[in-house]
Amino acid sequence: MAFMFEESGALTIRNVRSIGLALDMHVSSGRLRFEAARPSLFGLETHLARMHPGLDRFPPEVVVIDPAPALRRSAGPSRSPASCSGACPLCRGAPWAEARS
Repeated sequence: MAFMFEESGALTIRNVRSIGLALDMHVSSGRLRFEAARPSLFGLETHLARMHPGLDRFPPEVVVIDPAPALRRSAGPSRSPASCSGACPLCRGAPWAEARS
């Protein structure tokens, strides 16, 4: 599962194809899923809340947040960097996370 904040999944697939990685076959087989949203579209809490349903529907082995600093920018200047650590607890306690530990 990849949460993208500056590029779409299609653009990421195209870009990595230039270095010989074929991600499109993993997407079409259902093994890889991209969810994209601009960092400025929502605040930090909304971005994190939007991740929950995706993680519930698609129990991943790996979660990628790219780029993670985009979440800090979406938190606004008054939020501390520690406030962006919410993505880690997002995965704790999830049924798919427990099965892997």
